[in-house]
Amino acid sequence: MSRKIFVPAITILAVLGAIFLLKQQLAGSGIYLERYDDGQIIPLAGLRLNPNRLADSDFDAKEDFRRLSKALDSFYRENGRYPDDPRKLIAFTSRWPEIDRVTEETLTSADISKSDSGIYYHDLQTYDWRFRGKRADGGAHQPTKAGETSSVLVSTDAYYRRNRVVFRDGHYEDRPEGYILTLWSDGSVREVPRSDYVGVGKPWDMTMFFRNEAGVPKDPINVEIPTEGRWPGPAKK
Repeated sequence: MSRKIFVPAITILAVLGAIFLLKQQLAGSGIYLERYDDGQIIPLAGLRLNPNRLADSDFDAKEDFRRLSKALDSFYRENGRYPDDPRKLIAFTSRWPEIDRVTEETLTSADISKSDSGIYYHDLQTYDWRFRGKRADGGAHQPTKAGETSSVLVSTDAYYRRNRVVFRDGHYEDRPEGYILTLWSDGSVREVPRSDYVGVGKPWDMTMFFRNEAGVPKDPINVEIPTEGRWPGPAKK
């Protein structure tokens, strides 16, 4: 015949209290963390910080780049330079057929809100208007002539995902996928791997360009991005 064992309520409370205090101490040391910085509970299998997968994108930037390519080429041929502000392309193409016209919507993409790159470019917040700067060889960007090497005029990492997963022991793992979308001075739109985003100059003073761009040396600086590490955890009081 089984015997029932009664544990005083005060003992149960003491044990629960000790567990709570232990977890608090471990959380403070970064050994065990139940919640991420923003309060989300971290499952035992880890917490994926960005729920938006690459496949959830609208991929509207490719159409934007098609319109921008035609507008930038026409603007250069009429003015001998690219515009200092991409918004000038709106007025420049205002009388064009609607299918090719540049509008406010052409200059941005909703897909950036689904990205986890955390990068926002200039005042227009989606695309990197690289034609406003210099090429890797110091020259000005221009439409590619026969036999010349192209340069990147516009790019976006809206389609690159780190896919970071954080764990209760305080470490994280990145599971990257996707690409950087680029518009080149020959009019082509290319999906470039993140590894082709390279440095030119000295390791302590370099500028980022894309491999095979005009002026980029054959042995640029490869910038390795760590795919694992420690996340800070909650601030200690």
